[in-house]
Amino acid sequence: MKIKTISVGGFKNLERSTIQLDNITAIISPNNYGKSNLLEAIDFGVDFLSANSKDRKNMMRWIRGIPINKAVENDEFFFEVELEDESLGEYRFVRYG
Repeated sequence: MKIKTISVGGFKNLERSTIQLDNITAIISPNNYGKSNLLEAIDFGVDFLSANSKDRKNMMRWIRGIPINKAVENDEFFFEVELEDESLGEYRFVRYG
């Protein structure tokens, strides 16, 4: 199984963004543009998907993840992963979020 894309948004200063992954993917930008926030949002999303309902409720109260940018202050957290598994044949693409 291979991760094709990761989409996140509504986290700290992140608007909805999609990263297309290939053999090598680099995240490059000037300082204070949100590279660490992007990685933290991905980590939060993976933890959120694997958490039980009680833990998810607690995670949604996490103050440090609340958008700090006026442009995204009304956006809900968004996390989506697109996977490819050639063993699935015709339905080899899976979107999960």
